[in-house]
Amino acid sequence: MKTVLPALLFALALARCNPPPPDHAGKPAIEPVATQPANVVPLGESRLVDRPDEIISRLDSGLTVIVKRYAAAPVVSVRMHVKAGSIWEDRYAGAGISHLFEHLLHGGATPGRSQEQSEKLLNEMGASSNAYTSYDSTVYFIDVPSRHANQAINLLADWVTRPTFPQADVNRELGVVQRELERGEQEADDQLWQKMDETRYLVHPARFPVIGQQAALARLTRQDILGYYKLMYVPSNIVVAV
Repeated sequence: MKTVLPALLFALALARCNPPPPDHAGKPAIEPVATQPANVVPLGESRLVDRPDEIISRLDSGLTVIVKRYAAAPVVSVRMHVKAGSIWEDRYAGAGISHLFEHLLHGGATPGRSQEQSEKLLNEMGASSNAYTSYDSTVYFIDVPSRHANQAINLLADWVTRPTFPQADVNRELGVVQRELERGEQEADDQLWQKMDETRYLVHPARFPVIGQQAALARLTRQDILGYYKLMYVPSNIVVAV
């Protein structure tokens, strides 16, 4: 536990959540966290819980970090919970922009890694990784053998805090989500659930499906995505759990 938290804090020194740079070619992959001294804690923190099996800290940036020890198996789950679900989309309500971020950020391109490099690293670690979106949050996770904990932290921090959003990737994932919506139109259960939400919530944004609606989704641009990222993907809106 004492070595995991400083490494986690170092990895999340990236979490300034600045607007991503313009599209450009990938650079050499950044070094894994394990290359850094284990006792380096670059950001200030306040310990909310400090026990041998659990630490909860709030960094000066507003980021909340939870480290919980389970001894049942030599496996680590690294998760980032972002308060960016469909009910928080404001002027993008109905567009499913939070769900689109699930597609764009999980395994997405960063200044230090291409999508292919991320996929290769996940395979080398023997990782299980995915993301999901709900009404109130978007969650990204990597589950790995414990010896790869620092690499998983580094990789997830890289995806979430340094995306580049290449236009080609934006176009591709918009198409992927549109096809998901088209399949959903053929599913009776999906349509029944949507009608129930529209009936229960006449004004509240929960009336819109998490995945969005086709017309509103089709109007989204890369500039919308950059603006939403800058607004929502800030440290005070993120909880990291290991």
